[in-house]
Amino acid sequence: MKQLQHFSKNNPYSKVEEETKHIKISRPWDDDTFIILLDKSDDLKALDKVKLVDYLVAIYHFEEGLLEFIFAPVETDLEILERKFEFNFQGKTYDCYFDKSSKALELIGTGFQQTKSSTKTNYRELRMYNDFYTLDEQPEFIKEFYKGCEAYSFYIKGDFSMLENDFSYFLRLLNFYMEYFDRETPKIILHRKETIKDEFKIPCLTGEVNKFPASINAHNIELTVLETIDVAHKTDDIRLQFIFYYQVLEYCTYYFLDTTIKKELNQILKKPDINSKSKEYTKSIIDKLQDHYYKNKDDSVKMEKTILEFISIDDLKLELESNCEFFCEDIEFDGGLVIKKLFNKVEDLESITENLLTAIRKNIEKIRNVLVHLREQRENKVILPTPDNDVKLTPYMFIIKRIAEKIALQFE
Repeated sequence: MKQLQHFSKNNPYSKVEEETKHIKISRPWDDDTFIILLDKSDDLKALDKVKLVDYLVAIYHFEEGLLEFIFAPVETDLEILERKFEFNFQGKTYDCYFDKSSKALELIGTGFQQTKSSTKTNYRELRMYNDFYTLDEQPEFIKEFYKGCEAYSFYIKGDFSMLENDFSYFLRLLNFYMEYFDRETPKIILHRKETIKDEFKIPCLTGEVNKFPASINAHNIELTVLETIDVAHKTDDIRLQFIFYYQVLEYCTYYFLDTTIKKELNQILKKPDINSKSKEYTKSIIDKLQDHYYKNKDDSVKMEKTILEFISIDDLKLELESNCEFFCEDIEFDGGLVIKKLFNKVEDLESITENLLTAIRKNIEKIRNVLVHLREQRENKVILPTPDNDVKLTPYMFIIKRIAEKIALQFE
């Protein structure tokens, strides 16, 4: 197959197949949610000198030293299209500007066909391009929507010879400066590059054995707790998820009263003469609360009491079983922080006791402190914001999520 030989060589993760009337490109950008179906009779030379970098929503015209970021078909009088500026980086100057999309993007947009449900990559923003480049086949309301529009891209032109192995830092820096000067600027999308292929089982209460319940008995969850968990559920960044779930623990710990003090306070409030002796009983309540908070000044100790009050080790059995091998080794994060293992071997899971909750609390607290403060105070170790570390955080995120949910269900 003569056509697209160069494209295939420059994009080894893509599969190029010749069909009767078409040439099919599978896994463009190493993305399996769509294919590119090209007409064999078309001139496809524009694709010979491009690379589809897996973590970018862009076409890299490598011989021209040109990065073309997929933007949108828009009205030509849009103010942002006039933006042109130089970006000086490490002694080199890069020209940044908007202009009409390339022939290569036109071919890709025209041939776009989705094959799976959308993921975080959102089909590399190609659905609108496909509508625009196939307007003749579209209904009238689509034609009306794109009336007066042209397909535009955002370009960066310069010497990328030192950046070809990884554009990430350069583009994050550019995003920073663009937003510094314009809070509403369109941003360059950077998808996470997965450098570790470890996959963890998602511990789910509903599975082959346990079906989704036919009836759920709901009761009120404290609004602040519910809203914080809701934000955590909506957040894609695993580091932020971890911090939000930890905030649930902190909030509940702050207001936590152990069983003994709650019993004593309830006994006072139920006194039949509380109205006539309110001053005396108020003093007694204050004394007991002061004594309680004096004994529980240490936040770590208080959080452990909160966890032990609401959580049993059986509540976390599913999370521990699902990824037990992960917890059998010390985990060293990029940046140097080491989290101690919970087990010596998988078989130890069969004989775990409530004492393991203390080790879990210490580990999640250590992780939280580093995520919030960027370093562990005593060890000067960090968890760098790398894709590898996101993977390593995953099993502990499952654990803290379950702890936060279990406490939320019981907290009053």
